[in-house]
Amino acid sequence: MDKNQKQIKVLNVLGYFDSSAFAILVDFTGVNMKMIDDFKGRVRERGGNVLVVKNTLARVALKKRNVDGYTGSFQGPTMLVYGREEISPLAKAVKEFQKANKGLLPVKAIYFDGSVFPGTKFDAFTSMPTKKEIQSRLVGMFQAPLTQLIRTLRAPQVSLMNVLKARAEKMAG
Repeated sequence: MDKNQKQIKVLNVLGYFDSSAFAILVDFTGVNMKMIDDFKGRVRERGGNVLVVKNTLARVALKKRNVDGYTGSFQGPTMLVYGREEISPLAKAVKEFQKANKGLLPVKAIYFDGSVFPGTKFDAFTSMPTKKEIQSRLVGMFQAPLTQLIRTLRAPQVSLMNVLKARAEKMAG
Protein backbone atom coordinates (compact mmCIF):
# COMPACT_ATOMS: atom_id res chain seq x y z
CA MET A 1 0.00 0.00 0.00
CA ASP A 2 1.52 3.35 -1.00
CA LYS A 3 1.42 6.53 1.06
CA ASN A 4 -1.66 7.97 -0.71
CA GLN A 5 -3.63 4.79 -0.15
CA LYS A 6 -2.68 4.81 3.53
CA GLN A 7 -3.76 8.45 3.86
CA ILE A 8 -7.11 7.65 2.26
CA LYS A 9 -7.62 4.72 4.64
CA VAL A 10 -6.70 6.91 7.63
CA LEU A 11 -9.25 9.47 6.43
CA ASN A 12 -11.85 6.71 6.19
CA VAL A 13 -11.15 5.61 9.77
CA LEU A 14 -11.26 9.28 10.85
CA GLY A 15 -14.66 9.49 9.20
CA TYR A 16 -15.93 6.62 11.32
CA PHE A 17 -14.66 8.23 14.52
CA ASP A 18 -15.92 11.70 13.54
CA SER A 19 -19.39 10.50 12.57
CA SER A 20 -19.76 8.36 15.69
CA ALA A 21 -20.65 9.35 19.21
CA PHE A 22 -18.71 6.37 20.53
CA ALA A 23 -16.77 3.24 19.60
CA ILE A 24 -16.28 0.02 21.53
CA LEU A 25 -13.02 -1.69 20.60
CA VAL A 26 -13.21 -5.48 20.87
CA ASP A 27 -10.80 -8.32 20.17
CA PHE A 28 -12.40 -10.77 17.77
CA THR A 29 -9.86 -13.58 18.18
CA GLY A 30 -11.62 -16.96 17.95
CA VAL A 31 -14.79 -15.58 16.38
CA ASN A 32 -15.80 -17.18 13.09
CA MET A 33 -17.57 -15.41 10.20
CA LYS A 34 -20.99 -16.85 11.06
CA MET A 35 -20.69 -15.45 14.58
CA ILE A 36 -19.50 -12.08 13.25
CA ASP A 37 -22.43 -11.90 10.81
CA ASP A 38 -24.87 -12.74 13.62
CA PHE A 39 -23.27 -10.13 15.85
CA LYS A 40 -23.38 -7.49 13.09
CA GLY A 41 -27.11 -8.15 12.72
CA ARG A 42 -27.71 -7.64 16.44
CA VAL A 43 -25.70 -4.42 16.41
CA ARG A 44 -27.54 -3.05 13.35
CA GLU A 45 -30.91 -3.81 14.99
CA ARG A 46 -29.83 -1.52 17.82
CA GLY A 47 -28.72 1.31 15.57
CA GLY A 48 -25.00 0.62 15.33
CA ASN A 49 -22.35 -0.67 12.95
CA VAL A 50 -19.34 -2.96 13.07
CA LEU A 51 -15.99 -2.38 11.38
CA VAL A 52 -12.83 -4.47 11.36
CA VAL A 53 -9.98 -1.97 11.48
CA LYS A 54 -6.25 -2.16 10.94
CA ASN A 55 -4.57 -1.21 14.21
CA THR A 56 -1.96 1.13 12.75
CA LEU A 57 -4.60 3.07 10.80
CA ALA A 58 -6.78 3.47 13.90
CA ARG A 59 -3.79 4.65 15.98
CA VAL A 60 -2.85 7.22 13.35
CA ALA A 61 -6.47 8.41 13.07
CA LEU A 62 -6.83 8.89 16.83
CA LYS A 63 -3.46 10.60 17.02
CA LYS A 64 -4.63 13.08 14.37
CA ARG A 65 -7.60 13.88 16.63
CA ASN A 66 -5.33 14.27 19.69
CA VAL A 67 -7.07 11.43 21.52
CA ASP A 68 -4.90 9.82 24.19
CA GLY A 69 -5.35 6.80 26.42
CA TYR A 70 -5.57 4.08 23.81
CA THR A 71 -2.03 2.74 24.34
CA GLY A 72 -2.15 -1.04 24.15
CA SER A 73 -5.73 -1.12 22.85
CA PHE A 74 -4.72 -1.66 19.24
CA GLN A 75 -2.97 -5.01 19.46
CA GLY A 76 -4.31 -8.17 17.90
CA PRO A 77 -7.47 -8.32 15.78
CA THR A 78 -9.59 -5.24 16.46
CA MET A 79 -13.22 -4.63 15.63
CA LEU A 80 -15.04 -1.35 16.25
CA VAL A 81 -18.65 -1.38 17.38
CA TYR A 82 -19.79 2.19 16.82
CA GLY A 83 -22.89 4.32 16.57
CA ARG A 84 -24.33 7.80 16.52
CA GLU A 85 -27.12 7.50 19.06
CA GLU A 86 -26.69 5.65 22.33
CA ILE A 87 -23.90 3.47 23.61
CA SER A 88 -25.96 1.45 26.08
CA PRO A 89 -27.91 -0.74 23.61
CA LEU A 90 -24.72 -1.58 21.69
CA ALA A 91 -22.76 -2.25 24.88
CA LYS A 92 -25.56 -4.61 25.90
CA ALA A 93 -25.31 -6.37 22.51
CA VAL A 94 -21.58 -6.94 23.11
CA LYS A 95 -22.30 -8.20 26.64
CA GLU A 96 -25.00 -10.60 25.37
CA PHE A 97 -22.60 -11.95 22.74
CA GLN A 98 -19.93 -12.46 25.39
CA LYS A 99 -22.33 -14.37 27.64
CA ALA A 100 -23.62 -16.54 24.79
CA ASN A 101 -20.11 -17.28 23.47
CA LYS A 102 -18.00 -17.93 26.57
CA GLY A 103 -16.38 -14.52 26.80
CA LEU A 104 -15.46 -14.01 23.15
CA LEU A 105 -15.19 -10.37 22.02
CA PRO A 106 -13.37 -9.04 25.09
CA VAL A 107 -13.49 -5.24 25.22
CA LYS A 108 -10.13 -3.55 24.78
CA ALA A 109 -11.25 0.06 25.20
CA ILE A 110 -14.20 2.41 24.81
CA TYR A 111 -14.02 5.71 22.93
CA PHE A 112 -16.82 7.88 24.34
CA ASP A 113 -17.38 11.62 24.45
CA GLY A 114 -13.87 12.36 23.14
CA SER A 115 -12.13 10.21 25.76
CA VAL A 116 -10.79 6.68 25.83
CA PHE A 117 -11.76 4.38 28.70
CA PRO A 118 -10.11 1.04 29.45
CA GLY A 119 -12.02 -2.16 28.78
CA THR A 120 -12.28 -2.70 32.54
CA LYS A 121 -14.85 0.15 32.64
CA PHE A 122 -17.10 -1.60 30.09
CA ASP A 123 -19.73 -2.76 32.59
CA ALA A 124 -20.52 0.86 33.48
CA PHE A 125 -21.61 1.41 29.87
CA THR A 126 -23.83 -1.68 29.84
CA SER A 127 -25.73 -0.46 32.89
CA MET A 128 -26.38 3.04 31.54
CA PRO A 129 -30.08 3.71 30.95
CA THR A 130 -31.22 4.44 27.41
CA LYS A 131 -32.73 7.76 26.39
CA LYS A 132 -36.23 6.17 26.39
CA GLU A 133 -35.72 4.79 29.90
CA ILE A 134 -34.69 8.22 31.17
CA GLN A 135 -37.66 9.85 29.45
CA SER A 136 -40.03 7.29 31.00
CA ARG A 137 -38.61 7.93 34.45
CA LEU A 138 -38.97 11.69 34.01
CA VAL A 139 -42.57 11.36 32.84
CA GLY A 140 -43.29 9.18 35.86
CA MET A 141 -41.68 11.71 38.18
CA PHE A 142 -43.73 14.56 36.73
CA GLN A 143 -46.93 12.54 36.48
CA ALA A 144 -47.01 11.27 40.08
CA PRO A 145 -47.44 14.70 41.76
CA LEU A 146 -50.09 15.71 39.22
CA THR A 147 -52.05 12.52 39.82
CA GLN A 148 -51.89 13.07 43.58
CA LEU A 149 -53.02 16.70 43.15
CA ILE A 150 -56.02 15.63 41.06
CA ARG A 151 -57.00 13.01 43.66
CA THR A 152 -56.70 15.61 46.43
CA LEU A 153 -58.81 18.14 44.53
CA ARG A 154 -61.47 15.54 43.69
CA ALA A 155 -61.68 14.06 47.20
CA PRO A 156 -64.14 16.64 48.66
CA GLN A 157 -66.38 16.39 45.60
CA VAL A 158 -66.41 12.58 45.75
CA SER A 159 -67.17 12.69 49.48
CA LEU A 160 -70.01 15.17 48.94
CA MET A 161 -71.44 13.00 46.16
CA ASN A 162 -71.28 9.92 48.39
CA VAL A 163 -73.08 11.77 51.23
CA LEU A 164 -75.80 13.05 48.87
CA LYS A 165 -76.24 9.58 47.36
CA ALA A 166 -76.55 7.98 50.80
CA ARG A 167 -79.05 10.66 51.86
CA ALA A 168 -81.11 10.12 48.71
CA GLU A 169 -81.14 6.35 49.25
CA LYS A 170 -82.19 6.82 52.89
CA MET A 171 -85.04 9.15 51.91
CA ALA A 172 -86.17 6.82 49.10
CA GLY A 173 -85.98 3.71 51.24
